[in-house]
Amino acid sequence: MVGAGLSANVEPHVSGSKRLPLWKDLHKMLEKALYGNVEDNLTSSADSFLKLAQEFRDYHGAVKLDEFIKSQIDTEAFDPSDYHKELLEIEWADVFTTNYDDLLERTRVFNRHYSLVKTVQEIASSSRPRIVKLHGSLPSGPFVFTEEDYRIYPKRFAPFVNMVLQTIVETTMWLDWFLRR
Repeated sequence: MVGAGLSANVEPHVSGSKRLPLWKDLHKMLEKALYGNVEDNLTSSADSFLKLAQEFRDYHGAVKLDEFIKSQIDTEAFDPSDYHKELLEIEWADVFTTNYDDLLERTRVFNRHYSLVKTVQEIASSSRPRIVKLHGSLPSGPFVFTEEDYRIYPKRFAPFVNMVLQTIVETTMWLDWFLRR
C-alpha cells in the first residue's frame, strides 16, 4: 500500500517546477481558493481537509474540483524516482495506491509488467501483478477527495474494498510512504 510520500520527494526535471503537493499543501490551496489569503496557523487535519474539499465541491461543483486537483498535481515535469523503481522491482501480487499521480504506472522495471487498474470495472479484465489506483488517477477521475467521497467509498467502491481486504487475509500487506518528506 503506497501513499503520497512516495511521490513527494521526486525532483522536477523542468526548472521552476514546484514539488508535488501533500495534503497539507492542498489544504492551503483550497483555503486560498475559497477564502483568499488565509493565516498559516489554521488547522490542517485530515478531517478539516475533507470538510474544506467538500465545501469547495459544494460551492464550485465537481468539475471545478477535478480541475483544481489536476492543476495542482501536474506530473509532466517529473520522472519516477529510484524509489518508484525499487518498489516495483519487488515481486508484489498487487500494489495498492491512494496517489492520484501517474508516476508508479510510468515506472519501467526490467522483466516485470504491471496491469493498471483505475476503476472497479477494470478489475475483472486485469491480471497480476497490478497497480490498483484506489482513489482515482490523473488525468481523469473519479477522485476520492471530499468528506462525502470517503463516507460513500465502501459502497461506491466496494470491489476495491474487497480486493484490499482479500489481500490482507491472504498475504502480508506492507504500508509505506505515507509520512515521507
